[in-house]
Amino acid sequence: MSSPAGSALISAAVTLMIVLAIVVAAGAIFRIVHSVSRQRTRRGGHVTGGPRASRLQMARDAAQHRLLGFGAGLFTAGADTARNLARSRPATGASEREELEDRYVKAAGDLESGRLDVRIGGIYALERVAHDWPLGHPAVMDALAAFVRRRSHAQRPSLDEDGPGAQGPGRMPYPDVQAALTVIGRRGSSQDRGLVNLDRADLTGANLTRANLAYSSLAYVILAHANLSGADLTGADLTGADLTDADLTGADLTGAILSSADLTRANLTRADLTAEGLFGGQAHEESPGANLTYANLTGAIIRGADLTHAILDGADLTGADLAGADLTNANLSRANLTDANLTDEDLTSGGHFGAGLPNANLAHTNLFRAKLTHVRLSHVNLTGAGLFDADLTRADLADAQLAGADLLGARWPPDAVVPPGWWREADLGRLQRDDTDPDGAAPQ
Repeated sequence: MSSPAGSALISAAVTLMIVLAIVVAAGAIFRIVHSVSRQRTRRGGHVTGGPRASRLQMARDAAQHRLLGFGAGLFTAGADTARNLARSRPATGASEREELEDRYVKAAGDLESGRLDVRIGGIYALERVAHDWPLGHPAVMDALAAFVRRRSHAQRPSLDEDGPGAQGPGRMPYPDVQAALTVIGRRGSSQDRGLVNLDRADLTGANLTRANLAYSSLAYVILAHANLSGADLTGADLTGADLTDADLTGADLTGAILSSADLTRANLTRADLTAEGLFGGQAHEESPGANLTYANLTGAIIRGADLTHAILDGADLTGADLAGADLTNANLSRANLTDANLTDEDLTSGGHFGAGLPNANLAHTNLFRAKLTHVRLSHVNLTGAGLFDADLTRADLADAQLAGADLLGARWPPDAVVPPGWWREADLGRLQRDDTDPDGAAPQ
């Protein structure tokens, strides 16, 4: 296949050949002249006369003329070749486009083959087309995404069959579907002209480690047991997606939409869920939030996230950063918020603000050493919650339900009513049980 770059290389090669030819010709002339001079000179510097000298002189002149003519001919031929190449470049470009289009049509046709090896070959052939033809990149990705949506729902082997494609928790995508996902996940997304549409595809058990799925449409996709560790899901639409038991360790979900998504038991350790639009954003108040029951959110960054109506029952939020998150009507019962931060300590915005938890259910939640300063906890259910050493300075606790909560060592707001059975230290503001005196000693 010829290209403008290839034509330029050929022109350069022709020019180099001309230069080399002239150099060779000059060298040959020098050698002939030197040889003739040596033949004309004898011992003592006397010049040979007679017919021999004349013949040598004629040979020298003829050689000069032949070599100079040869060099001029090469130069002319090279110039003509360069001009012809320059004239042919537009035609070559058109031919190249036609060849790329033919390659695309053939590779796309291979996706319909009844043979697995042909389909996989077509997938990687399409990847090469996208690489060689930036204008064809969107068409290639559309073809691959359509293939994944269609092929991922193909009938699978029966329950008693083993190997890839078998039913059950160990189920994986067909090899050709996985190949297409791999190509999509490592594409040059700067060439995208629209969303990669994988809506409603069945990608159970897919390997999408470090895949680039930013701003993809993944609504109602099935990604149960999938490996999405380190994946880029920035701005992805995962509305209603099934991410049960998925591995999202270190994944970037900044700005992703997870409304109604099921992340039960998903591993979101150190995942970045920053910004608004996460989990919530429902069109109607009765719309469910994301289901994060027993999800692992250890060390996750969830700053400013919309967790409205989210279900975090039994979720592990140890060390999670929830500063500014909206947890209105969220269910955090039995959740573990040990060392979690629900308060923004960045003063660049002009002051502190905390997470919003009005009407949230935090019954029996572990809030050990949690930072809850300036957090809105009005009407929150904290029944039986563990608030040992939690920092509640300036928190809004109006009408919070605290029956059975363990508040030992919690830093209590100075203007809030101290719950029955507790008293507040004057110096540190920490709560102590009524059965201890101001010095902390148990009464006799």
